[in-house]
Amino acid sequence: TSNGKPNAGTARRVVNIDKISDHKFKVKIEFYNNAAMFRAYGDMYPVTITEKTFTLVEPDKMTWRSNIKMADYKNLNVVSYTNKSENGTTEICE
Repeated sequence: TSNGKPNAGTARRVVNIDKISDHKFKVKIEFYNNAAMFRAYGDMYPVTITEKTFTLVEPDKMTWRSNIKMADYKNLNVVSYTNKSENGTTEICE
């Protein structure tokens, strides 16, 4: 930043972790990119938003669900997103 204002071509990431319950939490990551190709987004709208929810289902196993919203590269003149969802299971190891 320059005097508190973002410079052109800079990027930043905002991460929030929310506890939903004793067995569940959510990680939300917003990625901002002030590059010229994303001028419609500027520093106000994230280029990518990733929300990943983790749930402990067994003492050594978690399930996760991910929703990813990405800038629509077919039309970068307006703020619009494409969506992608994924889910899976992961084991917790020492």
